[in-house]
Amino acid sequence: MNTIITSFVERLNTINKTDEIFQALADSFQVIDKEIYSVCLKVDSRTYEIVPARDIDRILINNIKDALERGICGQISDPNKVVLISDHKRFAFREDDRMLLLPLFQKQVQYGIVVVVFPEKLLDTFEMMRGDLNMIGIIASKFFDLLYSIDTEKHLVKERTDTENRLANIVENVVHGLIALDNNHMVSIFNKNAEIIFNIASSAVIGKSYREAFSQKLVRVFDVLVENTLIEGSILDYEFEMELSPTLKIPIGISTSILLDSQGIHQGIIFLCRDMSLTKEINRLKELDKMKSEFVSMVSHELKNPIAVIKSSVETLLAARNLGKKLDDNFETNSLSAINDEINRLSQLINDILSLARIESGRVEIRKEPANIEQLIHSTINVFKINEETHPISVSVENIDHNILLDSDKVRIVLINYISNAIKYSPNGSPINIYATLEGEEFKVTVSDNGIGIPDDKLSSIFDKFSRVLIPETQSIKGTGLGLSICQKIIELHHGRVWCDSKFKKGSTFGFSIPISDFSRAN
Repeated sequence: MNTIITSFVERLNTINKTDEIFQALADSFQVIDKEIYSVCLKVDSRTYEIVPARDIDRILINNIKDALERGICGQISDPNKVVLISDHKRFAFREDDRMLLLPLFQKQVQYGIVVVVFPEKLLDTFEMMRGDLNMIGIIASKFFDLLYSIDTEKHLVKERTDTENRLANIVENVVHGLIALDNNHMVSIFNKNAEIIFNIASSAVIGKSYREAFSQKLVRVFDVLVENTLIEGSILDYEFEMELSPTLKIPIGISTSILLDSQGIHQGIIFLCRDMSLTKEINRLKELDKMKSEFVSMVSHELKNPIAVIKSSVETLLAARNLGKKLDDNFETNSLSAINDEINRLSQLINDILSLARIESGRVEIRKEPANIEQLIHSTINVFKINEETHPISVSVENIDHNILLDSDKVRIVLINYISNAIKYSPNGSPINIYATLEGEEFKVTVSDNGIGIPDDKLSSIFDKFSRVLIPETQSIKGTGLGLSICQKIIELHHGRVWCDSKFKKGSTFGFSIPISDFSRAN
């Protein structure tokens, strides 16, 4: 019997899979006597798979199958004991054959049975070797445990590798740049989109501190992001301009979040980076589409009223002429006056629309010439001589003792719009004050009134196209809503800024400034 143990142990040295144990057990019993035939039964959920010893006759295998159908495995009552069966009639063996069953268990779960059929002359031998047979079962089970553990570990390693590969694939194919820093601020992830956005190869940054791997400008950005993320836990769309070359800058948006493990322990920071150029362009196109709709709606509305007045007046005059009626002189004068007013209004609307279109299309050039600011303001006021009695205009110019290079015609348009609005939205007798000065690095002009003023919720959109302050106090005041937008565009062409300070029912101050650095003092 020691020959069986020796044969089996020798075979174990070549076994790498659990399935091979069954074949080794079946073959090991063949070394005792050539009249012995043996098989291993792989047990799985009460089903049996026969693993025969090598070179066993098919008829003998069929005998084993018959024995299984007759319930031979039910003879096992103790998982730790060998069972010798001598009831050859019940299990359809030859008269001089006997059977041995060696149960195989792993952690109280049966995984196999060794079935050995041998001649009756060897019965005493097998009886005396029960202990050795049990030892074979123990050795097989221990080795089965070992291989099962190895197979499980291999499966877990494969699963972990597959998961890591899937994650790596996801990281590389995320549509945005993905960067991760560990707790020591070392770069652990830098995907291909991050390479494209920042023009840095991942091989140059992985495993290095971002302070060592990034440019100084980018280091300053990440210093701010790291500090604020550690305080706030996350940041949404921090924006800055990335300079790829002296002539190329792109807007970058970065969102961050702290990385935590399953125990909630801080593992680092993740950065999601995206090129905002496309997003900004999409938003710009959406805004243009919205503005187009608003433009069509507003122009339709602004055209409808004057056309209706003109049509009504003309129809009345034509009807009277066709009927040979003489109209009252005052009525006729008023009708013609109304037609003239509405034509002027349409003309102003068309001119404003065309002016704004030229400015926005870049077809308006700024032609700078030396200008005397005080003379420019006074010449502009002359346009409003007719309003002097109802709205006295005062001018104050300080700290300007020389001519300044600017586009006088364009700045005059801004002054006319500001003064015109101050007159329209102020009661009769209310003064208009114009103030101009050099303040620091800026040339500044303000136009102030004591008129209706603007509600706080309307101030932020006052320079938008077609913006009108529609309140009861302004219902009768006509305008296109384009004047202030044109003013803003003109001053922006001078690289300046516009603003409005206002208190509702107390008055408004409209101003603009142009940086001195953008034009020169002129003699």
